[in-house]
Amino acid sequence: MALATEEDGRVIGFAQAISDGVLTAFIPLLEVQATYRGQGVGSALMRRLLAQLDHLYAVDLSCDDELVPFYGRLGFGQANLMFRRSYARQNGAPLLTV
Repeated sequence: MALATEEDGRVIGFAQAISDGVLTAFIPLLEVQATYRGQGVGSALMRRLLAQLDHLYAVDLSCDDELVPFYGRLGFGQANLMFRRSYARQNGAPLLTV
C-alpha cells in the first residue's frame, strides 16, 4: 500500500495491491481526492507502489478507457479483461431472502 498525506496527516490519496508475494499482484484501487488530482499525486503513489512490487513477474489492473494513457505512462500495456459483476451486491449489503 502507498499513502499520500498532507502535513497535518490528512490522507489525500492511496494505492493498494493484492499479491501472492511470489509471482503476481493486482491493483484494485488508486484513489486521490478530487482537489489534488492533476498534481502528480496519483503518479507518485503508483510509482511508490510499483517499486514495492518490482520483484514480481506480473502486476495487473483494470481501468476505464480514459485512464489508459495515465497507466500507459507508468509502463502498463493494454489487454483484454473479462469480468463478472453482481450489481445487486454493489453496495455490499446482504441480500434479503424471504
